[in-house]
Amino acid sequence: MKKLFLFVIFLFLFVSVSWGANYYLEIIQPRPGLSTTNRFYKAYPGIEYNVRLGVIGGLYPYTYSLTTNPAGMVIDSTTGTISWPNPTTSGSPHSVTAQVVDQESTSTSISWTVTVTTTGFLFIDAVNGTLITSGGTGTLANPFKTLKDMYCGSDGICAYADKTTSTYQNYFMYFRTGTYYIDTFTENCGGIDCRAPFTGPKPNVWLEYPSESAVFDFQSTYSVIFYSNLNNVYIDGFEVKNMKSYGFQFDSNGDYPVFRRLYMHRLGPTGGSNNQSFIRILSAGIGNYMVIQDSILDDLDHGAAVKFYDVNKMLMEDSTVSNFIDTTGAGIEGISLKSNVQRPTVRHNVVHDVSNHGIGGNMNDGSGSTGDFEILFNYVYNSDIKINQDGQAGIIYLYRNTFSSPVTVLNMDTVDGPFYFNNNVIVNS
Repeated sequence: MKKLFLFVIFLFLFVSVSWGANYYLEIIQPRPGLSTTNRFYKAYPGIEYNVRLGVIGGLYPYTYSLTTNPAGMVIDSTTGTISWPNPTTSGSPHSVTAQVVDQESTSTSISWTVTVTTTGFLFIDAVNGTLITSGGTGTLANPFKTLKDMYCGSDGICAYADKTTSTYQNYFMYFRTGTYYIDTFTENCGGIDCRAPFTGPKPNVWLEYPSESAVFDFQSTYSVIFYSNLNNVYIDGFEVKNMKSYGFQFDSNGDYPVFRRLYMHRLGPTGGSNNQSFIRILSAGIGNYMVIQDSILDDLDHGAAVKFYDVNKMLMEDSTVSNFIDTTGAGIEGISLKSNVQRPTVRHNVVHDVSNHGIGGNMNDGSGSTGDFEILFNYVYNSDIKINQDGQAGIIYLYRNTFSSPVTVLNMDTVDGPFYFNNNVIVNS
């Protein structure tokens, strides 16, 4: 059986010799025609505007450029990261057009506007801020001290009614240097953890103040959940530590979520099979254009780094998943592609020292609709790769990866796949 398995894998490698784009080149972040509730569309004067394009398809790697931009805005030609150190109100809203060119010289572009304003921003400073009960207002000059000051109102008392208050609806929150705790209203605390609910009435763009260090300590108790068809969630720049079962939970039916530049570490110990993960996408109907970039997900003892359900055109890139040691015997994964996942792209990540599967997941929704995966340019070691776990996966392209670990394809028959292995380096015993 082992020899047959190896023969099948190498047969795939040798017969899949064509090289070209599998899908058309597409920019999934930002999207056209959105409002200032989306991070890409709004900036605070004098505070660096920093975003990154999310691109799938075409023939990677890409070259990025700006064809229209305000003075001082630049783009990294190899990553698509856009920086504007000193946004100005003069000329706002500012027009921006970014272009992407792939290795076949195919190009595509996206245009949007950036409104520079002081409206719709909150500032929270754990060190130098002021509690709302002591006169804090949440402005840059007079920041709040805690998350509770924003969430629970002027009386400083958190109650169920605060969950739906809309005082700061669609605001962007900047967090300055310091350690922050979940001190808001929480629910479901008799379950697998206490979760702090953020819905449409709350600020759902969370930004670390540039060049500072904001840390969230979940105290091995809490998680944050974004739900109810919530669009434009954007979490950027934080260290998040000491999670019990989840870090950020997100209902899949929201569009345009971004999780970026995060250092998330120490989740568990926990028991049971509840899809424990640093970033958990809950199965709640199809959502579009999720991006996870430039993050480190480290030190977990049960579950997975990210559990993907019900997402269409998802990108996870340039992240590190490491040091996941299964202490419960229930199984552990790095990047887990679960049910009803359409056109996911897992690109240019490093996955190592994951005791079960570095990249895996059910890869089905019971009807065989999951498919059109691209897994490319990843480096995986001390962790195996498992494809088609439940025998209902569609097309999967795996190319230009380095797998210094076992690679397994399960349940191979005429109704699954096809699975294309192309130009990989596979080193194992």
